[in-house]
Amino acid sequence: MLLIKNSALAMFSLWAMALYASDSLDKELEEADVVETDLRQIQAPTWVDIISAKEQWPQLDMPLLSLGDRFIFDPFKAVIPHPFTMMKYEVSCYQMLHSGVLSSLRKQTLNALCEFDMNEAVTGVSFNEAKQYCQSFKARLPTEAQWVWAASHASKGWLQDHGILKGANKAVKDNFAAYKVPVNEAISGPFGVQGLYGNVWEMTADKWGSNNMQQIVKGGAFDLAESAWLMHPYYRAAFNQEDIHNQNVGFRCIK
Repeated sequence: MLLIKNSALAMFSLWAMALYASDSLDKELEEADVVETDLRQIQAPTWVDIISAKEQWPQLDMPLLSLGDRFIFDPFKAVIPHPFTMMKYEVSCYQMLHSGVLSSLRKQTLNALCEFDMNEAVTGVSFNEAKQYCQSFKARLPTEAQWVWAASHASKGWLQDHGILKGANKAVKDNFAAYKVPVNEAISGPFGVQGLYGNVWEMTADKWGSNNMQQIVKGGAFDLAESAWLMHPYYRAAFNQEDIHNQNVGFRCIK
């Protein structure tokens, strides 16, 4: 009988601790200091039209270093996407934590990665969690072709200035922060979309080759400030769908 009582008491204590942790997290999220008002309006993210009068892929030099076909997007084998809209910013910590997609336990885990600034691009999110977030807005993750179409409309001069193409005329390390920045402070790129280059890698809906557990990610990240050629629109890398410990892969949605 004593053993049963002690077990019940222990279970009650664990329940109370979990409830306290959840309440504390909710209070912390309520007090989060988010810079832009529109980032608080989770039901109304900012969308940008990705429309170009051109009917062909922009002519870009290939990446500075060839790592083989599986690392390179080939525009000559891809269909030009129909017009679509894309989130102006990468999804932030604040937005993800308030989305209703995550369990209480996952919120606590993710909150630890967001401790410096709730306005940072969220990382440590699985592929399925990212998909669910987009679906909550009747949106989806971009295909690789859609992501490249948006990113490749940067001018050749802009790409050179940022060390992404040959002919860079200023120090590459001065162009990108060596850490994640708030999503509304990331470098502005084509169509006014921010953070396509060099803040965090961005997930796409396309799989990495025949591996059903890996997705293609694009755009490079803050930890590649001195290897900006990896941010080339055609370059691709792989992301494990269930990796919730990464600190340099995020996402944005399209519709």
